[in-house]
Amino acid sequence: MKANKPFVWAIPLLIAPLANAQPVQPPGRNLVTNGSFESPAISRGAWRVLVGNALTGWTASSSCGVELHNNAAGQASDGAQHVELDAQCSGGVKQSLATTPGKKYKLCFDYSPRPYVQSNNVMVRWGGNIVHTVNRDGRGLTQTQWTKECIPDLSAASTFAELSFSDAGLSDGRGGYIDNVSVTEQAPA
Repeated sequence: MKANKPFVWAIPLLIAPLANAQPVQPPGRNLVTNGSFESPAISRGAWRVLVGNALTGWTASSSCGVELHNNAAGQASDGAQHVELDAQCSGGVKQSLATTPGKKYKLCFDYSPRPYVQSNNVMVRWGGNIVHTVNRDGRGLTQTQWTKECIPDLSAASTFAELSFSDAGLSDGRGGYIDNVSVTEQAPA
C-alpha cells in the first residue's frame, strides 16, 4: 500500500495546471461567421437586398444594404451564394471577430467584378484601417471571374477586430462581388 501513496498525491499536481489552461484554437480555424454568405438561403436564380443584420453574422454598413445573389448575375465561388456590395447605392458589410491582442491573422476572400460593369471597386478594412482595395473591369465578362485575395500579417490590437468590405466605386446599384471570406490566426514566425 505504501507504494501507491506517492502516486495518489501526484494526481492533484498533474490536474492543477489544467485548471488554469487557456483554450487553444485549432490552427486554421476560420473566425468568420457565414463567410460564404449561405444564410439566409434564397432561391436559385434570385437576389435580395438585405439591410441591418439580415445577413447572418454580418451587419450592412449603410441603409442601402447589400445584395445577396444565388446564381443571379453570376455564380458564387464557394457554395451557392455571394454578396454584391453596391445594392441600391454604395454599401458594405462588417463583422466583429474575436481576436487575441498581439497575434497575427490572415484574411482571404474571393473577389469578382460584376459581369458587364466597369466600376467594381472594393475596399477592405481591418480594425478601421484600409488594408486592401481591388478593382477590375467587368465589361466583356459574361460570367463571374473569381480571384483569391489574401492579406497576411494583420495585427490584433484588442480582443475584437472589425472586418469590413465596402463598395468604393460608382454608387450606381452595380459593383464588386465577394465570397468565401476567411480569417485565420497565423502561426508565430
